[in-house]
Amino acid sequence: MQPNLPHDPEAEWAILALILTDPTRIREVAGVSPDAFYEPVNRNIFQAMKKLFRYGHSISLPLLQDVLSEMGVWNSEVENMLLNMSVRYTLADVPSLFEGYRDKLLSAYHKRLAIRLAEEITEAANRPLVDSQRVVEIAKKKVRTLEESVALVQTEVLGPEDLIEVLQAQRNRIRANTFLSEMIDGFEETELVLVAARPAVGKTAFLLTEAYDIAAEFPVLFVSREMSEWELMQRLRRYTAGRIHEELPHRQFFVTTSARTPAEVELAARRVGAKFVFVDYIQRLSPGHKVFTREQEIGDISHALKDMAMDLGVVVIAAAQLNRDSERRENREPYLADLRDSGRLEQDANQVIMLWRDPLEEEEPFSVYWKVAKNRRGPERRGKLDFVPSEMRFYKVG
Repeated sequence: MQPNLPHDPEAEWAILALILTDPTRIREVAGVSPDAFYEPVNRNIFQAMKKLFRYGHSISLPLLQDVLSEMGVWNSEVENMLLNMSVRYTLADVPSLFEGYRDKLLSAYHKRLAIRLAEEITEAANRPLVDSQRVVEIAKKKVRTLEESVALVQTEVLGPEDLIEVLQAQRNRIRANTFLSEMIDGFEETELVLVAARPAVGKTAFLLTEAYDIAAEFPVLFVSREMSEWELMQRLRRYTAGRIHEELPHRQFFVTTSARTPAEVELAARRVGAKFVFVDYIQRLSPGHKVFTREQEIGDISHALKDMAMDLGVVVIAAAQLNRDSERRENREPYLADLRDSGRLEQDANQVIMLWRDPLEEEEPFSVYWKVAKNRRGPERRGKLDFVPSEMRFYKVG
């Protein structure tokens, strides 16, 4: 490595630190070659970040340690460097700094590429048996290579070796002792799971109790635009038969009723380090920008929640309203076409679970029927639960 080649140590360090602060920014440099980082330690860290992004994992210090250890480059110097990077910036710093440092990083990289190609042209010109016409052809080819490198720097194209590496990457299934986990055979990071039903079927109770139970093992954020904190806690008091005061301090359970947009939900999820985000319910959120139709509004919200799941490496479980069509059917069974306001809900979701019941049942327990109407990684299933509203509990049937 020539010591006098153009490079910008500050830009290299800042880009890595800003990605640690806001992992979604990796998308903006996913097509950049690790060689854009002149310093070997920076190059290794960026390569590890790209691997995590490629495998669909969140970019975090523990996962970076795992990847860098597999690469054989983890040591105390790298650990201290990453720790310093992780506390250097806040989320508010990222928008104003990232683009400038990215441009400085790429500018230095492109200059190094130009120098290297110029050296190759000079070497060809100094060969005695190469005529001038051939030198011109070589020079044109090298210049085209440089132009393509600059133009395609944001476009990552994976070849067979890269794809085999992706194929062999391990994705750990997250399992919990809950009904929903059993229905879809566990959870995976980056998934958007919809629980869809008509009103008065019990979808809020289903989401709330699922969230509370999962919080015994993982950090959970419960977002409600339907009920107040007091109402939610009263429901959990019934669910725990009054043990909520003893149990809650031992659970990583967080609630917000003020997050109105997906961006605000994401900010809250980052703040508490959530691994699961529950949203009750999608149609009660706002996209945070002007739209012209209700269908576009719900589609934008759905897309934003899916992006959040992928960018943060979390599981997003959201309730969704069904339209009235299912109520006109004799057996009340809903279908994917009944998702209210937008077909994008079906497209964005990894799994769609539908709940329905016979409204003529007036005494507890109510029979709640369920089916996995869409499952990108497994079979469609169906079954039945008994729901006791006074206890806020579902019981397995059969």
